[in-house]
Amino acid sequence: MKRKLLSVLIILSMILTIKAVCADNINSIPDEAYFNNYSMTSFTVPDGVKSIGSYAFCNCLSLKNLILPEGLEEIKTRAFMECESLVRLRIPSTVRTIGAGAFDGCNNLVELEIPEGITELPDFAFANCTHLDKLILPDTVYYIGDRAFINCDTDIYYAGSEEQWENIKKHDKAEIKSENKIHFNYKKPEINVPDDAIKIILDGRELECDVPPVIIDDRTLVPMRAIFEGMNKIVSWEQETKTIIVYDSPSHISSPIIMEIGKYDFIMIINSVKRTVSLEVPAQIIQDRTMVPLRAVAEALGRYVQWDSENRIVTISEVPEGVCGYSAFWTLDDDGTLTISGSGDMYDDSFSWEDKKDMVKRVVIEEGIERIGRRAFQGFKNLESVEISDTVKSIGNIAFHDCYSLKTITIPESVEQIDLKAFAYCESLKYAEVKARVTELHGTFSGCEKLQSVVLPDTVEELAGTFEFCYALEEVNMPLSLKKIGYHTFLKCYKLTTLNLPEGVTDIGEAAFAYSNNLEEVTLPEGLETIGEKAFYECKSLKTINIPSSVKNLDKTAFWECPKVDITDNRVE
Repeated sequence: MKRKLLSVLIILSMILTIKAVCADNINSIPDEAYFNNYSMTSFTVPDGVKSIGSYAFCNCLSLKNLILPEGLEEIKTRAFMECESLVRLRIPSTVRTIGAGAFDGCNNLVELEIPEGITELPDFAFANCTHLDKLILPDTVYYIGDRAFINCDTDIYYAGSEEQWENIKKHDKAEIKSENKIHFNYKKPEINVPDDAIKIILDGRELECDVPPVIIDDRTLVPMRAIFEGMNKIVSWEQETKTIIVYDSPSHISSPIIMEIGKYDFIMIINSVKRTVSLEVPAQIIQDRTMVPLRAVAEALGRYVQWDSENRIVTISEVPEGVCGYSAFWTLDDDGTLTISGSGDMYDDSFSWEDKKDMVKRVVIEEGIERIGRRAFQGFKNLESVEISDTVKSIGNIAFHDCYSLKTITIPESVEQIDLKAFAYCESLKYAEVKARVTELHGTFSGCEKLQSVVLPDTVEELAGTFEFCYALEEVNMPLSLKKIGYHTFLKCYKLTTLNLPEGVTDIGEAAFAYSNNLEEVTLPEGLETIGEKAFYECKSLKTINIPSSVKNLDKTAFWECPKVDITDNRVE
């Protein structure tokens, strides 16, 4: 009983603390206020706060966007320790004290400016900031503490002279790297922007741009660093190819945005899936700055963009209710019908219907919509039917993932691309007709355990993981265009009994038919070249296999645990 009471008191204490932190009239963030809050991704410290307590945001592993107000004076011990998702943070000019270990373990922080008036960099201040590239220090600093820069290889841009730097008292284990990393007499570039220049408001704050945005062919172009770094992205510029590469953080470089100067499109790579986004105005260099079209980039990142022509202000914000693309909108009727109307692409990832998705029973994609966004309807567990118009050209990855109640789907001929696992784990799906003119289907129906029948178009050349764990699959037409049956394509398709592979198939990948233990007969075509590792592993009903003479690579495990199989190898020894 005492233990339960103690737990309740702790929870109530946490709730009261959070409410106090969020109040507008407070003057401090308490010690440990958000300690170990793993889910918080953004936070705006209210105006009037003068002090951030010890460990206040420590171990907030997902905290990516943090806004500190002017008027803040003190950041206490380990306030932001292990905030590993922070990429950039602006410390207000009014801050005078930074506590020991304040930024210890912020290993994705790439740039930080310490305001004038700070006199000490205490012990462990920037310890383990392994990706910190640029640290701007004022000439007011007179002491650097124990291991302040351990495991930190940053360039230091110091406002004072070399002589002043030598006079700073430094702990003998401050771990400052070689002197060639120190840049003396640093002066922050002045920004002179005309009074009538276009302003950009991002999440409630104005972006500073050393070159103002411009309008070309009715499209607003902005300096790429201002917009991407304002969204806490990492920007890389490759001079030789004149290519911009943008990453989420130094430790997450596998899903970049790639944009070339002068091209009318750019590439986004998400979870190894490539998406090409069209531009009406290409990225270009203006006044020695790389300018990018704001709207297309912001949309691709799932942000809502508004233009106030009277005041010449562009506002970028979270997606409001009723909006699901720049020109795409949604309504939800009382009968559970979610209608997507308008034109162009839906956003990826960012949707304003999260709290309503359990109400949706039917989705109607109207004429004009060209792309169904990534994760658009993921987890709509009560969704029973989907109608896709013939203007849709692409379907984003896991767009309908985990739609447990969806029973049938028809994908129209207009669709040219279906990304990874678009309909995976739709557990009630029994029938699918793919009219789309696609060349590959990767994981499309993975985990659809009740799927019985599928019709594929005659354009498909490659399958991979397409029907893995489709336990009830009995019938699938194999298009004549098919060339590759890749990794796990028919893994654990227990109901499959016979398959005639088209003549064009040259490759059967790893575990392509593994554990399909009712599969009795498979006809392998002449022209087949590769049968991969465990391709037919534990196909316990398989009776006869003729290995064509064309096979060059036959893995020794391809037919392991197939006790009934009689293999005829027609290859020349």
